[in-house]
Amino acid sequence: MGVPVVETPGYASGAAKVEGIAVQGADWALGQVPLDVAVRPFWTLTNTGGTKVTLGEPKAEVREGCCPGPFELGSHTLAPGESTVLTFELSMHEGMDGWHDMGVYVPVSGSAGDQLLELNVTGDFRN
Repeated sequence: MGVPVVETPGYASGAAKVEGIAVQGADWALGQVPLDVAVRPFWTLTNTGGTKVTLGEPKAEVREGCCPGPFELGSHTLAPGESTVLTFELSMHEGMDGWHDMGVYVPVSGSAGDQLLELNVTGDFRN
């Protein structure tokens, strides 16, 4: 996005699990984030089940604020015990400042069918 990337502030808490895919730290609470820098919240998705799982393209639901940059997903297929990282860049400038709340939904396909893994990010972007 053309701005410096800084260490992602805040913390990730909570857990999410669907179709054998488990995430510790499913909800990022970024706290206050300065304008004109980029942060990269991330999640480690682990297949804790006994069968292969396929991950679809993540999609964002902006509940409040602006939209994120493109998602980066390390692998779309996970065998039992394998992990991958999901991340995206989030950067706001003047006029985009204020509270942001978004859900990140990852389609998960496995032996039980198709489900959505829900992850969350909140933050207050301002100087």
